[in-house]
Amino acid sequence: RETQNGIFIPESFSFPSRILHLTLVEASQAPVFENNLISNDPAYWKEVAELRNYAARAQQTLEEQQNRPFSPLGLTLYLSNRCNLSCVYCFAESGEEQPQRLVPTVALAAAKIVAENCLIEKYPLTVAFTGGGEPTLEQPILDTLLDGLEQLTTEYGLALFRYISTNGVMEEARARWLAQRFDLISLSCDGPPPVQAVQRPLRNGCDSSPKMERTAQIVRESGKTLHVRVTVTRQTLFLLPAISRYLCCQIEPKEINVEPVYRGGRATGVLEPEMAGDFVEAFLEARKIARDYGVRLLMSGSRPGEIHGPYCQVLRDVLHLLPGGEATACFKTAHTTRHGQNDFLIGQFEKNDGVFNIDQPKVRMLRQTLQNTIPQCSSCFNLYHCARGCPDFCVLEENIPEKSFRCLVQQMLISVQLQEIANTIKEDAFRLSGVTGKEVGRW
Repeated sequence: RETQNGIFIPESFSFPSRILHLTLVEASQAPVFENNLISNDPAYWKEVAELRNYAARAQQTLEEQQNRPFSPLGLTLYLSNRCNLSCVYCFAESGEEQPQRLVPTVALAAAKIVAENCLIEKYPLTVAFTGGGEPTLEQPILDTLLDGLEQLTTEYGLALFRYISTNGVMEEARARWLAQRFDLISLSCDGPPPVQAVQRPLRNGCDSSPKMERTAQIVRESGKTLHVRVTVTRQTLFLLPAISRYLCCQIEPKEINVEPVYRGGRATGVLEPEMAGDFVEAFLEARKIARDYGVRLLMSGSRPGEIHGPYCQVLRDVLHLLPGGEATACFKTAHTTRHGQNDFLIGQFEKNDGVFNIDQPKVRMLRQTLQNTIPQCSSCFNLYHCARGCPDFCVLEENIPEKSFRCLVQQMLISVQLQEIANTIKEDAFRLSGVTGKEVGRW
């Protein structure tokens, strides 16, 4: 069906083979293309062979990565479960558990493992402070960790990249400290004050917008990179274009990450499959508005330029610590006291030895399970560029519905991106008998 933007969105589709290359054929050249399919043209078959080899190498690389020992190159830290907001959809249900804080000694022991891997691979040490609660409430712990990380990277001769995800609700002095100590700051903001006040209120029920907007201004003035994370609910689905305009005008980020509300936690009224088409239309309109302001607006569930699967940390080479000091394979794990969340624990700090140990057999078991492609995904053209139901559904826990909201949205968005590639393909792609093509995996 055709949207208001003139973009065709298929209601439902899948291909029997996995497409890693896009071919655009002009109507006048269709007979030539069809003849080439059964011709003995050496040039044609040379191109086909190269594309098949590229696809085979990519798949082999993916399998090798998943079969080697877990060697994390990034560190994610959930500092505590304390929060100064009462977001209506919080998956971690922050503030409802007994306060728990990450011990710096444990985090730095984990950082040493990651630093050793980064040294081998010649990567910078990337540390993300996010999730589970509001990290800036733990400023003393953050200062201790940041100082320790700077010392560690100096010893190893590594660059240090510091990322933090925050709600931005803080006093001016702390906002200036934030801008000084981090390289990339991501603010969580769901839209203009009427939206923010409902979805992300202060714990006393008041609007969190004024302090969040002030923090954004301070970060911008500091010259540090500012991103925004937007959570879309049923109530804000059709407001997404207006939300995009507000963020571009008022918050002025470099990038806007749009994410449909997660199932679980406090979330009610999540987005259902029949809403997928409306979401995609709203998303595309919001993206167009953002582009007019020079801002990138995206959704991470399907990335055509990257071979990926679920967000599971054991597939992403990320060591992820909870406030209690345990390592988890799942970013939605916030409390080890919750039912079933211990199943994702893959490491812990050994006090006697002073080292952090990763349970490699547990990691292998999780990876093997995750590698089993669910039947409804096996023939999908987007198999290697999709989060496959994550984080709403997990193949480790339950059966994934055949056509979930995220599945439909990601198929629709990837098809739009393929059309956009097709629209520009003549400018930079090779030509063969009037037919042009481009490797989607490198887009």
